[in-house]
Amino acid sequence: MNQEITYSQAQQKLEEMVAQMENNEIDLETLSQKLVEAKALVKLCEVKLRNIEDSIEK
Repeated sequence: MNQEITYSQAQQKLEEMVAQMENNEIDLETLSQKLVEAKALVKLCEVKLRNIEDSIEK
């Protein structure tokens, strides 16, 4: 996740990953890489939401 992506882009990527997992489109070797990527995307979304909350509270 080196390049900055928007919340919507991160959410879209997460939804695509979930769909691939649900449809068994990801092999076991790739799954662990996808889970690491998903964790980073979730963290990115949390940070973006927290920043928005902070700006609203100010």
